[in-house]
Amino acid sequence: MYVLVERISIRVRRLRTPLVAKLLSRLWELRSKGVKVYNLSAGQPGFQPPIEARQYLSQLLLQNFPELYKYTPIEGIRELREAVAEDLRENYGFEIDPETQIVITAGGEEALYLSLLTTVNEGEEVILFDPTFLEYEPLVNLVGGKPVFVKTVEEKGYQPDINDLMEKISRRTKALIITTPDNPTGRIIGVEEAKAIADLAEDYGFWVFSDETYQYMVFEGEHVPMYRFDNIRDRIGVIGSFSKDTGFSGWRIGYVYGPEEFIQSLKKAKEYITLNTSTIAQYAITYFLRSRLRNTYTKFIVNEYRKRRDVLYSEIRKKLPEAKPFNPQGAFYMFVNMEAYMKKHGFKSSLDLANYLLEKAYVATIPGEVCGPTSNRHIRFSFSSITKEEIVEAIEKVSEILK
Repeated sequence: MYVLVERISIRVRRLRTPLVAKLLSRLWELRSKGVKVYNLSAGQPGFQPPIEARQYLSQLLLQNFPELYKYTPIEGIRELREAVAEDLRENYGFEIDPETQIVITAGGEEALYLSLLTTVNEGEEVILFDPTFLEYEPLVNLVGGKPVFVKTVEEKGYQPDINDLMEKISRRTKALIITTPDNPTGRIIGVEEAKAIADLAEDYGFWVFSDETYQYMVFEGEHVPMYRFDNIRDRIGVIGSFSKDTGFSGWRIGYVYGPEEFIQSLKKAKEYITLNTSTIAQYAITYFLRSRLRNTYTKFIVNEYRKRRDVLYSEIRKKLPEAKPFNPQGAFYMFVNMEAYMKKHGFKSSLDLANYLLEKAYVATIPGEVCGPTSNRHIRFSFSSITKEEIVEAIEKVSEILK
């Protein structure tokens, strides 16, 4: 008889305790008791998908259309891959072959997971920026990679510290993940910084995975797509998502594009994980792209998010004068340095502060420490699923308990 020392795999044991899940569970518990909780933690849109898309789907469901209920090709239906290629051509001038260079995925997170699974071997290093999206580090751990954090400069709008990046590159560096516009800061990567990353990737031979989920949600400035740099087109995977700018977040649909060898290898991995992305979601997004709803719906929601951002920034500056908010250029998050208030009230971590805001002010936020090892003084406020009036009320409540 053999006794297994560990019942749970090393891969899963490497994953950190789900701190955010505990906070969100408490949020729903409070709401179930009738407490009004201001949700500034949500990372999903506060708008339903456009009515035109919903009407199209309702009609499609009533038609005799058996393909809607069947498996699709692993890489996604041809119509959607062609629509994505057309979208990239129209917006950036990129010529992406829909037959060999695009795979439709179950959200942007699967796209990144498959990208890492396809390229990273056990013990190889993956560079992340600090702060960064809270899911990246666990995904790197899950595939057996080693996360290596590189500083960003808060005083320079959270642009990557290229000198620190150069110091962190090693013989074991296999990939670098960047997101722009950024979650949690809303920073758009600068052209100089983006080019420096591309040049280093070319020089040292590592992959660049560019998460451009928020590429169409820009308030000021201009999105810098990493695929624009010709010198890394043989070693880049670009992740896109239809969760944020379409309203279909729960339908889990995204995509990845890059060089043919990489994409075809990634497709092999997808076959044994999800086989294909939701069929009805693929037809929904094909309609969204082909009907040009991005020209109306997405512009509308970006304008609404801009108004919410302006209210949140103004309220924090006015009612929390010792806080240091970064005014985001895109996405729908505001990353706020709360160090002064943490010292004043004796909080040792951003998680302690986030718990205090939830229990005493009924304001749900995300602690900065889940976004990177040196972001423990920060709180991420989301303005995606809350009205302007609720933002004013929420920050007033936070101000009252932190005086």
